[in-house]
Amino acid sequence: MIACPGCGGRNEPDAKTCQWCDRPFVAQPRRLATPVLALGAAVILGVAVLIGAFFAVTTLVSALGPRSLAESPQSQPTVATVPSPVPAETPLSAESTPQPSAEFVRVANTGGTGAFIREEPRATARGIAAYPDRTVLRVIGGDVTAEGRVWRNVEDPRGIRGWTPGEFLVPSDTGF
Repeated sequence: MIACPGCGGRNEPDAKTCQWCDRPFVAQPRRLATPVLALGAAVILGVAVLIGAFFAVTTLVSALGPRSLAESPQSQPTVATVPSPVPAETPLSAESTPQPSAEFVRVANTGGTGAFIREEPRATARGIAAYPDRTVLRVIGGDVTAEGRVWRNVEDPRGIRGWTPGEFLVPSDTGF
């Protein structure tokens, strides 16, 4: 069956127009025959094998170094190498390492409906993402009071940032 791109009606595969809306089927994509698909897969597999062989040979040649493949290991002169002194690293103490102080909150008090991160600190702003209760968010900026409520500037674990009403956020013991 072929679906009409206009009305979605189902038509016979050889139909020239839709039997439901009379839309003509012009240059509709058809399925390729199985032998054509098999040939394409064989060509792709062959190219992949050639690329793999090329990388295997180049890795082998680079591992052998500048000597030619015909030389034997005995013909190479022996050179003693003396390791150079490696400076000892000084571990950083916990006191000298700056620790980021991030405030994490979680969605709560929504009555099970969840809360939005919005583009701007107002109820009519576009919602970017919705989160169920117990979702952990990170506070990334200062609070703003607008429309009689406090809005918190937050970010989710994926990096989505926006504004959520403060009454739907409580402190979280864990971060992400």
